[in-house]
This record gives sequence, C-alpha cells and structure tokens, in this order.
Amino acid sequence: MNCSTRQAFDVWADLEDALAGRHAFGGDTAEVYGYRLRAELPTRYAFDHLSDLPEWCKAEVERADREAAADLRELAARFEERRSCRVFVVRGRTDLGRPIAEWDEPLTHRVHLRVEPAEVLRG
Repeated sequence: MNCSTRQAFDVWADLEDALAGRHAFGGDTAEVYGYRLRAELPTRYAFDHLSDLPEWCKAEVERADREAAADLRELAARFEERRSCRVFVVRGRTDLGRPIAEWDEPLTHRVHLRVEPAEVLRG
C-alpha cells in the first residue's frame, strides 16, 4: 500500500462506523475522499477535475488516483476478511452497489462505500 498507516486507520474507522450503521454520511454508507489516501502531499491532489491542473501535473495526479483506488480496494478486502462483511461501491442513495473488488476506476474525488454485515449476507 502507498498510503500511510494513519491514513489507512482513518478509512478503516469510516468502514467500522458504516458496518455499525452509524457513519455520519449515511448510516451504513461511508464517504471516502481520494485525497485522504494519497501517499504524498494529500492536499496537492484535492482537485475535482484534471482540467484544473497544470499540464505537467496531470500524469502524476492520474497515477495517484490509481494508487489511491488500489489502496482502497486492498484496505476494503482486508476489512471484509476481518469483519465478515461485504463492501460495495454505490452511485446514489437507491443504488445497492457493486462489490469493491470489481471496482476498477481511479479514485478521482470521492467514493461512497456501503458495508453489509455478515447477517445480511446470509439472510
């Protein structure tokens, strides 16, 4: 993983809150901003659109977006293993989402992650 231990723990805490149904964003859904998983200078990459960036910086930002997404997938996979749950990427309040392991997009701005406990999965 490219993110720091502190960054990983912060996102892990968001997943714990979502698993318990008490995340501030949406109960069982956490909102994770990409800059929170950047390995270096997190605020440098807190842009909504690549068009806002100088040309020399775009390739670096695209790399950081891919690394942040890979870190999030790895972190969520570990969380699923340790907490016997599933993490889904959702696109809106009515979207049930798709498993994060199938999510293959760069983490450009933010992502919403719904966490289902094992009891829901078996039922």
